[in-house]
Amino acid sequence: MTQSPGRQAHDTTTALAFAESWTDAVISTRYISMERTALLAQLCGASDQLLAALDSEPFDARVAYDIGASLVEAHFTDSATVRDTIAVLGTLGLDADDIRRDHVHRLQGELAKGYADALRARTFDEQDRIRCAAMAAKASAEQALRASEARFRAVFAGASIGIGVGGVDGQILDVNQSLVNMLGYTVDEFRQ
Repeated sequence: MTQSPGRQAHDTTTALAFAESWTDAVISTRYISMERTALLAQLCGASDQLLAALDSEPFDARVAYDIGASLVEAHFTDSATVRDTIAVLGTLGLDADDIRRDHVHRLQGELAKGYADALRARTFDEQDRIRCAAMAAKASAEQALRASEARFRAVFAGASIGIGVGGVDGQILDVNQSLVNMLGYTVDEFRQ
């Protein structure tokens, strides 16, 4: 669709004003701090895309899905981000005809869906990384335990002094051959 130069200038002004409102609404909802100018620059591009989609013929709201997902990628994972973004996006439908309001609502829905899908995918990915790290830590701990037990067994069996291992209840659990030789009892007799 071709636009007149006057229309394009209006859209640029509208896009900047929309991006500024959007920036003010969500800047405090990001978990990693970002300067306002950097956020404004990032949201200007998204604002241009949303406004272009809103005025496109035929109308296609799918661009909003990608914008919602990009918010999650940019660490805007607080639920207030999507709430405030949808609220600001809703201002584009104020004082508009029914068709434009419908387009705004569809953009809001696609943006929320893209945001939710990306957040769910990110959560699953983080859970998988945590699971893999826990499994690796468990395997490492088990390997270290086996190595420690092997070293203990080697020292226990090869010691020239008599060694006995007892439980917390005082019962003898094991003795080495040196203790058997020193005291003259069998291993089974020590364990009774």
